[in-house]
Amino acid sequence: MILEGRTLAAQIRESLGRRAETVCQKLGRSIRLCAIGSTEDYGAYVYLKKEVQAAEKLGVQTQVFEVDNQTPAHDFLGLVEKLSADQKVDAILIPRPLPEHLAATDFADKLAPQKDIDGMSNINMGNLFLCKTWPEVLALKGFVSCTAMAVVRLLQYHQVPLEGAEVAVIGRSSTVGRPLAHLLTCQNATVKICHTKTNLPRAVKEADVICSAAGKPGLLQASWLKAGATVVDISTNWHDGHLCGDANPASLEAYGVSYSPVPGGVGPVTLAVLLENIILSGERKLYGESMKTLAKLLVFLLCVGVLSACNTNEKKREKYNRKIYLTEEDYMEDLSKDAVKERRETPPQVESAYIFNVGPEEEKNIYFFDNRQQPKVPGQPSDADYKKEKRLWQKPKRYTPEEYYGMQGSAEETSTESSGYDY
Repeated sequence: MILEGRTLAAQIRESLGRRAETVCQKLGRSIRLCAIGSTEDYGAYVYLKKEVQAAEKLGVQTQVFEVDNQTPAHDFLGLVEKLSADQKVDAILIPRPLPEHLAATDFADKLAPQKDIDGMSNINMGNLFLCKTWPEVLALKGFVSCTAMAVVRLLQYHQVPLEGAEVAVIGRSSTVGRPLAHLLTCQNATVKICHTKTNLPRAVKEADVICSAAGKPGLLQASWLKAGATVVDISTNWHDGHLCGDANPASLEAYGVSYSPVPGGVGPVTLAVLLENIILSGERKLYGESMKTLAKLLVFLLCVGVLSACNTNEKKREKYNRKIYLTEEDYMEDLSKDAVKERRETPPQVESAYIFNVGPEEEKNIYFFDNRQQPKVPGQPSDADYKKEKRLWQKPKRYTPEEYYGMQGSAEETSTESSGYDY
């Protein structure tokens, strides 16, 4: 079986144009990709140009910064820091290999993880290796190596069983080998990482899946493999005037081994995953902006609610903050001459703050009345009841001290019958 990748790549790229257009409309600008490429490696630089052109076809704004053996390390680090801090840059791509003096710097530590679409920053790499299962990998908020993810997706697309399988990964680079090995482990495969000091014939003899990223034509021999094995050839080498991988396809077919071709295997899927990550970086940027706006709105509503609650409590305090007196003596004793003067000079804005004889527990026994009726205690007959006189009994009225004493004063001047009642 040939594990071709063009069909899968087409499926991945099918919706990217629509997604990119949606992000551009909501952001109000195009997604911006900045790449830093080394001109010292011609093949890698040409491949970078192809990636940039593919991104431009999706409407992505691109910019390529060139570095070489003469580029100072501090200039390179300064450029990485500048692009990471630029709010108008959504994605950053730094393909390897880099010149040795630049590769030795801590640029991966200065690369913003939310813009690192190839998963090479220390934070993205660390988050990947903290994952134990595949759902945890899919839930990552950062990015994973595009090539490593492309290999896993290619195997899944062709329904190559990984759970419980013996897998050999040839190559231990931080770009492909180690991230790929961990992704396969998250797929519940048993992974063996091979390198230059590994006895390859013995290491791959019992392997069900072999992923080769050594970059050496003819390294992997079909005679080392068992029948029914699957080879994923990740390397792209220029040999004898044509592109090839680490294994000979003709010999693999002769031994009944499934393989991915070079070109047309992992390469197209890797490019599709890279483009998908570029669009995803823009979508996450849009989501972040939306969350910031939502947070500001929630803070505003919270402040409005707090202020409204404060005003309501203040009104309640104004309404219920009244002093209650049960007797005239208590009221007059508490009311100083200055307070009396202030009350006379200042007209009340609201209902009087002083209410006389209206304590909740006292209302049932204390009554005010006019000249036509006697005080009536509930449950006890009055003189009017004995005389069978029909007199109007009204619910006791609530008076302020000013109203009450004013009423009593006017009653004494205009009526002589009030003295006949026994209060």
